[in-house]
Amino acid sequence: MLSYRKLKQKDLYQAYQLDQLCFPRGIAYSFDTFLYFYFYIDHYSLVAEENEGIVGFIIASIERNKTSQIITLDIHPNYRRKKIGSKLLSRVEEHLISLGVKNVCLQVEVNNTPAISLYKKCGFTEAKRLPKYYLNKIDALLMKKNLAE
Repeated sequence: MLSYRKLKQKDLYQAYQLDQLCFPRGIAYSFDTFLYFYFYIDHYSLVAEENEGIVGFIIASIERNKTSQIITLDIHPNYRRKKIGSKLLSRVEEHLISLGVKNVCLQVEVNNTPAISLYKKCGFTEAKRLPKYYLNKIDALLMKKNLAE
């Protein structure tokens, strides 16, 4: 059965492994970066798990100016198209709203049509194109959502 809970320190390596599966080398985060996100930035992170294995997770930073950034949203390929991503986003947004966060943003590769579609269905809009954002050659879209609406 699928369940949702906060990301714990013991989950970091498994989340890192899932990130390596979901994104190509150079775009996927290093393990050191996962440690940085967990220990050195104000964040809210959740996992979706089944049979004690992580099948998806989300990490959102919480900024001092009442904004947030979705740092990453990873869903195992075998679990995509099951609404796990939208549930993780929704749960994180609920928490961010409870903290008074007004705006959330994210970056997504321009060719990642499934992710862009998910974000649009969840209320994100395209704010601008970021040239050569990934690997200094792949454009990204900056997408935003107003949580105060």
